[in-house]
Amino acid sequence: MLRKITSDLISLLNTTDQKTVLKYIKAINQVSDNPLKSKDLKIIVRTEIKKNKTENRLANKNNPLEIVSSNYLLNSDFKTEWIIQGLLPKGSLSILSARPGRFKTWLTLYFAICISQGKSVFNMFPVKKSKVLIINEEDSSVLIKERLITLGLDKKTEISFSIMSGFKADNDESIELLIKEIKRLKINVVIIDSLVRIHSGDENSAKDMSNLFCKISRLKKLGITVLINHHHRKGQGEQDNDNQSMRGSIDILAALDCHMMISKEGNDLKIKQTKNRYQPEIPPFKISFEKKDYKMEFVFKEYTNESSSVVIDKQEKNKVSILSFIEQRAEPITQDIIYQEFQGSIGKNNILNILKTLEDEQKIKTITRDKNRKLYVKYSVF
Repeated sequence: MLRKITSDLISLLNTTDQKTVLKYIKAINQVSDNPLKSKDLKIIVRTEIKKNKTENRLANKNNPLEIVSSNYLLNSDFKTEWIIQGLLPKGSLSILSARPGRFKTWLTLYFAICISQGKSVFNMFPVKKSKVLIINEEDSSVLIKERLITLGLDKKTEISFSIMSGFKADNDESIELLIKEIKRLKINVVIIDSLVRIHSGDENSAKDMSNLFCKISRLKKLGITVLINHHHRKGQGEQDNDNQSMRGSIDILAALDCHMMISKEGNDLKIKQTKNRYQPEIPPFKISFEKKDYKMEFVFKEYTNESSSVVIDKQEKNKVSILSFIEQRAEPITQDIIYQEFQGSIGKNNILNILKTLEDEQKIKTITRDKNRKLYVKYSVF
């Protein structure tokens, strides 16, 4: 009798939480004419949960569409989360593309360090601290080590690497092995360098590229964020204007959630976001790379508005950066946390002025807690 009740209860609750089920079964057992021992109850619950999991796996296998209702979506807590605010959405598939010699590998290594440390990219774009795996099929271990040292990676920061292992993303066995390692290492972000090295198909074939990204998208389904380096077409002079600069079939662009491209302007690099499914593309911006004592650092310079060639001033840049930092937080944050995040890049008085401006513009709101401590949160929360 209790076995039947347990089975029905598991199905009703739609859960495999053993503690929850056991709690209800114990209550039922206590009023039973012939109550069972606690040990016997646990065995029944474990057996029925295992059976329920097996039945669910078979149901999903027989129903690969995994159809859900609109009410399920509307009542869910799905929301856009970011690994790098505005640049790299969590659980997305993105590409960073450029010509040779435009620092693609340097930048993705730099991104990996920032993500692993939870440090803002370019002191501008807040980051969600996450575990990173880099699959590099282009460079040797010696070269990667030298670049990590040059970028200032410390021994406390851990990044996982697969170097020149012959990984092919269009091979089912390789993808299965990768997923196994991702789960073992609890990886959140996978960076691949570069696209041309991880498949055996024709880059210009829509069929081959569709098959490749279908397999890579299995990582997205697991909530893994994927960033891939890719090359631009030849024969365009020095102009790299849009996402059509990328080599290969248009199916590559179609598969992406986000695309960023790098071009060179004088001694600076310009990063332009040409596709973003999660929000309007951010304005193009320039960065410089500075070498000091055998170390290299990327520095944010300015946003640019290409339509009017107007440079957004530094104050506006700081305002966007602080607003993004506040919006990324689910809970209200103090001034001290904001000061600490932007220490060395924005002064305290400037931060206070920006917070006041954002409050006046109803982009953030303040709340007061114990000892009249002021906290900040994005306005839409209220």
